[in-house]
Amino acid sequence: PVIASPRAVSALNAQVGEEVLVAEAPAEFAQALLRLLKDEALRQKLGANGYAYVKRDLRWPAVADQLEAIYTELAPLQDPGSRPAK
Repeated sequence: PVIASPRAVSALNAQVGEEVLVAEAPAEFAQALLRLLKDEALRQKLGANGYAYVKRDLRWPAVADQLEAIYTELAPLQDPGSRPAK
């Protein structure tokens, strides 16, 4: 299971409470960790769902598809005169 800051989670498509826990202050991280230590069902759920998320969304083909979509969206915005000379 993963406990991450809100900033770290904002860069992911992970579902909070299902695939990852979020904590900002040190006391919140400690509280989330204690919660995981006491709740085996939550540990199992977050572990399985987090693993499935990584396999689904963070494998290279999925990341490449996301990058290609971004490049395709941005390509028409590029000034043809700004390309480096060959």
